[in-house]
Amino acid sequence: MTIKRLVLGLLIALLLLQSSAAPFAATSYQGLAQSYAFSLTGWEARALAAESWDRLARAFTPSPADEAVLVLAYFNSPGQDPAPVEAVLETAVARVLHQEGVGGFPPVAFRFDFPPMLLIISPRERIERIRTVLLQPNLDIKRMEALEGKVEAARGVSALVEGLGGLATYPSLIPPGYGLRDTVSAIAHEWMHHYFFFRPLGRAYGRDSQMTTLNETAADIAGKEIADRVLRGYGIEPVETAEGGEAPFDREMRAIRKEVDRLLVEGRVGETEAFMEASRLRLAGMGYHIRRLNQAYFAFHGTYALSPQSTSPIGEELEQLRQRAGSLVEFIRLVAGISSYRELQDLTY
Repeated sequence: MTIKRLVLGLLIALLLLQSSAAPFAATSYQGLAQSYAFSLTGWEARALAAESWDRLARAFTPSPADEAVLVLAYFNSPGQDPAPVEAVLETAVARVLHQEGVGGFPPVAFRFDFPPMLLIISPRERIERIRTVLLQPNLDIKRMEALEGKVEAARGVSALVEGLGGLATYPSLIPPGYGLRDTVSAIAHEWMHHYFFFRPLGRAYGRDSQMTTLNETAADIAGKEIADRVLRGYGIEPVETAEGGEAPFDREMRAIRKEVDRLLVEGRVGETEAFMEASRLRLAGMGYHIRRLNQAYFAFHGTYALSPQSTSPIGEELEQLRQRAGSLVEFIRLVAGISSYRELQDLTY
């Protein structure tokens, strides 16, 4: 364990302890969700200790060929000890970052574990993620719906409890059970948040919805590209999305989001909510099951600007920036220095 890693871990732990020290009012979002709260400080303490011990215990560094054997065996045979694969994938992602000239700080570190769930809050009259609260993993539907109803009744907002595909704790928290490409993409995505944390882009996360979307979408673009390079290093060619137009779900969801935006701009909140529920049932009839389709759903999923739930131009603008940058390292350098949406526009127009 390096001094840099120790200092980083201690700083994160102190920040978390400070943020969790104050009591929550009963009617605050944290207070309403208190009985389901996730202990981030507790998880961080356990994860940092386990990560440190595992690094000390690593006796050898396998070759890329041996890495591929270990990784494929793990993903093809569920139930194996994840620790060796955690070490291998950390090394593989770090190697690609080094080859691309991105750098190695903070060190790539993650743990396989079930991530907390997330309570997302949006106003009813517009799509905006105004608050999120981390919840215990794997809440059952009865508890999820009870909490959503409780928050909506108390605060007059749109609420949704949703699962997470990863969390940029340190080490990052990656759910088990995904396929190889999605797992490596999640590892790289969360590491990009670690990297951005020390730069203007990451420091602006949460300043407004545009900067949150910019952070998440930039991490998506870079993370997927890093993941594909890891797979190619193992002799696996990533399967590209089939050409021939949008997938049916994406096409339907984009149309739904556009109509939702139109209705909300006109102030027709009740009609918007009735339309979303009717759309949810129609999607279910097509085989696409969404538990709850509301303003909070779009506020969360729309943060990722390349998703069909988003109408943000940021995804297209970042893809233009990636093409103009030429190399991955130049794209990361450019986007990491952005501290406002206007700066992205200045780079792309």
